Amino acid sequence: MLSNHSSIRSIRRHLPPILEMALPIMVGQVGQMVMILIDMFMVGRLGPQAIGGAGLGNAIFYVFTLFGMGTLYALDFLVSNAQGAGDEAQCRYWLRTGLYLSVILSVPLVVALLWIARHLAIFHFAPALTTSASAFLVTLSPSLFPFLVFVAYRQYLQATGSPRPGTVITLLAIASNVVFDVVLIFGVPGWLPALGVAGAGLATTLTRTLMAVSLAWYTIRRDRRALSRSVPTSASPSPPPSILSGLVRLFKIGGPAGVHVTLEASVFSVATAMLSHLGVVPAAAHTIVLNITSFTYMAPLGLSGAAAVVVGSHLGARRRKEACACGYVSLALSAVIMACSGLVLVLASRPIVSIFTADPVVVALAQRLLYLVAIYQVADGLQVVGAGALRGLGDTRSPVVAILVGYWVVGLPVGFWLGFGRGLGAFGLWVGLTIGLFVVAAYILWRWREQSIICQSDIPELPCAPQEDGCEPLPRTAGVPSTTA
Repeated sequence: MLSNHSSIRSIRRHLPPILEMALPIMVGQVGQMVMILIDMFMVGRLGPQAIGGAGLGNAIFYVFTLFGMGTLYALDFLVSNAQGAGDEAQCRYWLRTGLYLSVILSVPLVVALLWIARHLAIFHFAPALTTSASAFLVTLSPSLFPFLVFVAYRQYLQATGSPRPGTVITLLAIASNVVFDVVLIFGVPGWLPALGVAGAGLATTLTRTLMAVSLAWYTIRRDRRALSRSVPTSASPSPPPSILSGLVRLFKIGGPAGVHVTLEASVFSVATAMLSHLGVVPAAAHTIVLNITSFTYMAPLGLSGAAAVVVGSHLGARRRKEACACGYVSLALSAVIMACSGLVLVLASRPIVSIFTADPVVVALAQRLLYLVAIYQVADGLQVVGAGALRGLGDTRSPVVAILVGYWVVGLPVGFWLGFGRGLGAFGLWVGLTIGLFVVAAYILWRWREQSIICQSDIPELPCAPQEDGCEPLPRTAGVPSTTA
């Protein structure tokens, strides 16, 4: 794929900015997962009813949250595109629009979550589980608003070349979340009553509020310093569009991305619900493997965000060949990383699974499932990075089609037939998901190839700074100093 675009020298030129962007994003994503695991660990000390309720509440919460978060991923394209064109005012305009959209999305989503929390009984969950889940969801639901505000600022900073502040704040928030969990879940004798599982939800809400406020404070200070150092130009920039038209465009691009993220996560929730009917062992093995694959997913997820930014930035600067070359380099890097990941999962499957359980029956089944996960690692990496590269070109609809066809039309039905119709159980269901994931990857790669060809041939690339082998590498943020916060 890369032979059509660049030599080894070109790969060496594009790789550093991609890795510089991707690594902080990966660490930040892992940090978010760690916070959830800490909540589950703390609640687990209250007993199985509490941890079951918190797990159910989290599952419901993230179905709604993922849509809002995915919608704000449109900022990757819009801000990086403006950044590449050197239009800092347009970058800030899209940040403001993203913040407005965060408010607009939060209101109906939080209201819906609170309604569900109060009416969980109608879904016929176990009564003891319903009580804990409702208490957890009531205090967790308000965290959706500060979380979306944090995502808006984080995507803006990533797209302007500063992914580290969001990551640093996420890592610091882990410590504050532990403190809030201990105080609110177990109480302080003589000062604060123990709130139990509701305290875990409240701890997360307070932590996310601190995260949003901290990142907003950092971003405002950074942009003010940049403006004070900027040199006025004689050219008057074109006025930004109205907020209403910006909201329409942001939602038009981001809406499909939100649907894509929600559908992708929901397919595994449905698989979990299916396997719950097969007994404790299949459900336990499935949960273990799902946690393992979630961690291996962090590397390509970080690369996906980096690909969206660098592709969008080059596109905004009219360096179309460079934009496509960065997409191909990101895909190649993802394939290498995930091939190594798959090899590790095969060679160390038993030690990895044994971290989670000592039950020999569960370990044996989880190992079999882990072999399937190892098989699809490269495909998983290619599909998520391909979706990010497409997002950098402004195409957020193709991944939705891929997920709908690959998972919901092919993967789940085939998995259900193999697992329940042919009696293969959890292994059969995961075979179906693996087949579906290969379909998703194949479609996204095909769409990326088509879109990259169109990108390079539709409008001629503008001249750029002369170098021996093409355009200059991705520049630092114009007018905004790079930060290592």
